[in-house]
Amino acid sequence: MGIGNRGRALALRLFNGFDIRLDGRPIDGVSYNTMRALLAYLAVEPPRDHRREFLAELLWEGQDPTTARGNLRRALSDLRRAIEGPSGKGLFIAGKQSLRFIPDLSIDVFNFTRPLAACDRQSEQQCRACLAEMEQTAGLYRGEFLRGFALPGCYAFDEWLLHQREALHRHALALFERLATCHERLGHHAGALPFALRYVELEPTDESGHRRVMRLYALDNQSGVALHQYSKCVQLLKSELAALPEEETQRLARQIRRGDVGAAARPRTKGQARLAVSAAPAERRQVTVLYCELTLREAFDSDDPEEALERLRSPQARCLDIVRRHGGHTVQAHGGGLLVYFGYPQANENAARHGVNAALAMVQDAGAVIEARIGVHTGMIVTGLDPSIPDSVGQTSRLAIQFRQTLPPGQSGVAISDATHAIAGRYFECAELRDMPTPGAAKARCVYRVMRANSARSRLDAATRLTPMVGRDAELARLHGLWRQAKAGQGHVLLLQGEPGIGKSRLIHSFRQAAAGDGAVFELRCFAESCHSSFHPVIGLIETVFGFKRTDTPGRKFHKLAAHLTATPLSRDAAAVSLLGKLLGLPLPTGYQALAMTADEVKQHTFSLLAELMLSMVAGKCAVLIWEDLHWADYSTLEFLSGFVERANSAGVLMLLTARPGFIPPWTSTQADTATLSPLGQQDVEQMVMALDARLPKETVARIIERADGVPLFIEEIVASIADAANATIPSTLHDLLATRVDDLGRAKGTAQLAACLGREFDLPLLQAASTLDGQQVDEHLTLLFETGLLTERGQTTAQFKHALIQDVCYQSQTRADRKAAHQRIAQALLTDFPELVATRPELAARHCFGGGEIARAAEYWAMAGRRDLATGANIEAIEHLNAALDALHSLPADGTYTRLETMLYLNLGAAWMSAGGYGCEEARQAHLKAMELSGGEKDEAGLFATLRRLWMVDYMYLGSQAASEMAEQMLRLAQQTKDPVQLQAAHDSYGVSIACSGDLAGGFAHHTQGAALYRPEHHSEMVARFGENVAINNGVHLAMILWLRGYPGQSWACVESALANAREQAHPHSLCIALYGCALVSRWRRDVEVSARYVEESLACAAEFELPFWQLSAAADWAWVSAMRGDASDSLAFLDQLRDNPEIPGAARILFYQQLADGLVHLARYPEALAVLDDAIALADERNEPYLEADYHRLKGICLMEASPDDVQEAETCFNKALSISRHQGALSLELRAATDMATLWRETGREREATRLLDDVHGRLEEDVVRERLI
Repeated sequence: MGIGNRGRALALRLFNGFDIRLDGRPIDGVSYNTMRALLAYLAVEPPRDHRREFLAELLWEGQDPTTARGNLRRALSDLRRAIEGPSGKGLFIAGKQSLRFIPDLSIDVFNFTRPLAACDRQSEQQCRACLAEMEQTAGLYRGEFLRGFALPGCYAFDEWLLHQREALHRHALALFERLATCHERLGHHAGALPFALRYVELEPTDESGHRRVMRLYALDNQSGVALHQYSKCVQLLKSELAALPEEETQRLARQIRRGDVGAAARPRTKGQARLAVSAAPAERRQVTVLYCELTLREAFDSDDPEEALERLRSPQARCLDIVRRHGGHTVQAHGGGLLVYFGYPQANENAARHGVNAALAMVQDAGAVIEARIGVHTGMIVTGLDPSIPDSVGQTSRLAIQFRQTLPPGQSGVAISDATHAIAGRYFECAELRDMPTPGAAKARCVYRVMRANSARSRLDAATRLTPMVGRDAELARLHGLWRQAKAGQGHVLLLQGEPGIGKSRLIHSFRQAAAGDGAVFELRCFAESCHSSFHPVIGLIETVFGFKRTDTPGRKFHKLAAHLTATPLSRDAAAVSLLGKLLGLPLPTGYQALAMTADEVKQHTFSLLAELMLSMVAGKCAVLIWEDLHWADYSTLEFLSGFVERANSAGVLMLLTARPGFIPPWTSTQADTATLSPLGQQDVEQMVMALDARLPKETVARIIERADGVPLFIEEIVASIADAANATIPSTLHDLLATRVDDLGRAKGTAQLAACLGREFDLPLLQAASTLDGQQVDEHLTLLFETGLLTERGQTTAQFKHALIQDVCYQSQTRADRKAAHQRIAQALLTDFPELVATRPELAARHCFGGGEIARAAEYWAMAGRRDLATGANIEAIEHLNAALDALHSLPADGTYTRLETMLYLNLGAAWMSAGGYGCEEARQAHLKAMELSGGEKDEAGLFATLRRLWMVDYMYLGSQAASEMAEQMLRLAQQTKDPVQLQAAHDSYGVSIACSGDLAGGFAHHTQGAALYRPEHHSEMVARFGENVAINNGVHLAMILWLRGYPGQSWACVESALANAREQAHPHSLCIALYGCALVSRWRRDVEVSARYVEESLACAAEFELPFWQLSAAADWAWVSAMRGDASDSLAFLDQLRDNPEIPGAARILFYQQLADGLVHLARYPEALAVLDDAIALADERNEPYLEADYHRLKGICLMEASPDDVQEAETCFNKALSISRHQGALSLELRAATDMATLWRETGREREATRLLDDVHGRLEEDVVRERLI
């Protein structure tokens, strides 16, 4: 890329706006912003093939892909017409999928960022030679990159633009600094000044730039101008930052006043300044920001600013020391103002607590002369554009600065935000100040004043109420067993290891409460901030035992030490008081002489004294020594412990120690046992959640169980933050702890972040393919991730994040742009290198396409996943994937581009809901109505037909066959017009059911027969895709029912067997349940109880496995009949209660359920219950105009009446006559035969033998199959 020399001179200027010229004259054709943005992006980015989809999404974000790509084609065409034609240069190589830019022109950005000679490494002569080139390059930076340019709504482009502006700005600063430095090195102070001033113009709040200008003016004998520059710096800092200059700036001003600038003759350059556009990767991280405003109290203030600065110098230095001791990162120290970050650049699990402790220490240090007003706030920041400015946006830092204003005027104090209070407030005594409105927030934020630290040193100490301990009975029993042994004189050392929050301290606490009543308990605790302080936990214990108070003078403490030792065997050791006094940092009083010992002798003697002292504490007592958090122990403590554990064992002391994974004990395995605490099991987690909040719904509890991974701390904090779960997946109280573990990964963090984009469980080869690193680097990073326990192996090619929350932290620590880029790489790798994986798991491709901004493509893959789930009977998953596809489509402009896809999605969603919720499911109905609306507007006949079929099903089930028949007729007309065999089968099935249930069995038989003749095995997948079920199997069951009713039981059985064989071959659960139901029904009508039972059992299992509630209900009804035939009434009565208690059970199902319930109750001689069922059945059949089983209702009613009143058979005979009349009218020979048989029985019992014989002969004469063999009676 560079200056083109062929043809006419073409130049692109991107600094201070957009300008493209040909032979020095502006080109007018580059007339709109997206056209300019496209050219600028291609010109600045390294030359490569750019995917068209990416460019379209970048510059036309939010538009659907088709429109966006069309706009890209138009912009490219306009660019070619405006530039390539007049200039005669070919700048673009356009492929079908990609676009490449040929930089045959002069581009100011490229010329500005070209590598230059590193003049600070050259000789003076060479430096002179490269100055001219550097100055020419510096002149190219005429202003901000694309000043004033923006693409509203294109957030990814805005982020790219911001990154380029910031990087080029930093590059310019480094260049102007280098130019000033080179000129100054050569003694050209006047020549250096323009570049030093330009630096200040670009970065006015950088004091190093002001100091450089002051120094150059002074060295150029312009001391007055130098001091004027200092005044300008003071005013600027005061107005912009409400701060005073740094000590170094003040010292330089004093030197200039004295005329002593020799010490400042050499510049203090930024060693890390580089002439490069690249910047550190941007990141999102949670930090705690402290802003401290130091001012002189009114009585001590001075009108002389220099005198005021002098008085603030010492307090500010002490504050900086406090910040360093608490692990803070100071990025600004202007006079009386300090801006400090905790948890940056490295996360710290106690960042908020350290920040508040540092603030309190600053207030305590301020005294009577200085007023320290401090604001502390915890929030998310975006880092990476400039390491010296952690909070690039500044929002979190501004809040910390604002919160100090809530403190009462004239008082020192610490004000913390509600966010900081939620994390660290339990460790301090706080009082509410007032709510403070914050820009962009829906409500004001509560601010707290911190009065002082309380006595809490750990999470357990700080807890207001301890959660009941669950799932640790075995571990607690072991500790009590060891305690019993210790009381019997047998010592033991046990190390409890487990990850943070697993419950080590909670277990120790429960044990300590029980042990405290019958023995002495001594506790030592290690802290992260004290890991370099020798013997810190031991010193803490000694100070407690000796009764040291905070108000004690060193002399008083020494006196207590000596008095305590007098009462112990250590009194015989002349060196004991001196050595322990030295350990405790106490000066030797008069009368004590320093010991003449070597360093090694002091160490060994101290070890011996400490061991004797600790053993003397427990002498003659049952005692337990507890050492917490040894992973933070200092080296001296660990060295001491390595020898002390053996002595503790011998002395009969129980020692309990805790540490995190990775801690390596300094003692041998024979000296102590180790126990590892595992995560809690699911039942224990559920019990703990209920103890924390018993009101939580089951769905929420299940989500907590999934996310907490059995870690008690995670459970507590997730439950506590459940109200904010919609806004954040990671409780702020856990964020620092988790981020610390991630930051500890070093360079492997990037691989962990990419893995987090893949998901909780991910494919290792896919990670390799999507990474920008080489395979060896990725392998090295993975090894570290496995070793640290952040990942666990799930097979040879699969890994999983051990904790869902760790994955969340890795994912959310990336900026939106970085996540989007990662998803794009993953999607590209999936589609290019893993087509088999995409074919079997299209939802993977969908998620990454969506995350990468390819919304329409994501919807298509989610639709594929939904159709796959439908085909396998995974209805709940189908609903999730189809809804995801619809949500994706609905985020695109509603311009009709995707109407056909949307229609099919609603059809598939309706089918999934119908299977999952039953034929009358309201969600299914709404999905079908939406599909109807869409298909009508689009004139999509296939979509309209599929919608009609689903709506017909709902209407038939709930409103009756007559109401549904009109829709069935419409379906039949549509299918006959299209001649689509799949549609014709569905239409014949729907219409056949509608008219057969209305009593026209012959008509129904004709339609079902026609439908059956059209079926081919290859129709199955299309039927499932369109209707959610194999219509041919439905048709076969319905045809079998009609055949049996019409007197063809043998053909009926052959028909359902064929339907079942088809269903088994296709392996579609919903369709299999239909076929099994048909077999159970025909077996029931054939009175074959055991055969029916086998099919019902299989149906129950299938419906339960695939969560098909309608078929579970139907199988339960069938089982009630089987139980009744076996002599058990309980299932029938229970199902009867279910029918009465659930009015939403559709009428079409009740028609059949009533028949089999009544049949079973009659068999059990439960005549009153049977009569009640039959009355409901007859009324429902009349209401729905569905008489196809009404003949059997009247027959069964006649039996009940005949058995109930043997002497009065008139009513029974009337019922049998109705049954005969209805069955003859319908042509239902099987039902007529059963009614005739029961009537003949009645007549024979009343002496009408001849009429009975004639009646039976008439019916038998019309039957074509063997009555006995086919079990019609």
